[in-house]
Amino acid sequence: LSRCQQIRFAALPLAVVEELLVQEHARQPAEAHALALYSRGSLAYALSLDVEIFTEERQHVIEELQQLSGASFSQVSRLAEWLVASRTKKSRAKQKEQKETETTQTSASADRLELVLSWYEEQLRYLLLGQEGVIRYQDCLPAMTQAAQTLNVEEALRQLTLVYDTMQALGRNANARLAVEDMLLQISAQQ
Repeated sequence: LSRCQQIRFAALPLAVVEELLVQEHARQPAEAHALALYSRGSLAYALSLDVEIFTEERQHVIEELQQLSGASFSQVSRLAEWLVASRTKKSRAKQKEQKETETTQTSASADRLELVLSWYEEQLRYLLLGQEGVIRYQDCLPAMTQAAQTLNVEEALRQLTLVYDTMQALGRNANARLAVEDMLLQISAQQ
């Protein structure tokens, strides 16, 4: 290992990921487009996302973040617990059991926090560029508009920084639940 050289590959363009999902993996165009937007340029990551679970979690994140302002500590704690919880329960449509592993838990919290991060990224884009700047949440423009009415660029940057810093702390083995609770409490205090 000491003599190994790491080779990093550049991310694929989103159009390429989308095209590969449709042509080689028989995904519907709308589904492929949504997965490509969240793929980070990785076909493997796009294929690892379960569309039903992803859609449910994305909607849940949007609803919860909109209600974060003025939320009680128990509501914030419940959301933090969900954000870091393992994905042992599948979507409501599937309701299948899945073997719980440490990697699944880490992956789930990272994916769910990535949804939170992307929500705040899109809010910042909306504030700076208007509706044309929104990429991942075009289907949620009414919610985006409503959220952006109570926010300015400086506050959006602070929220984005809080989420990013929390994700970095989790990468350094911080206590996941406490770190996410703290992040949510700080965000709710700013709203």
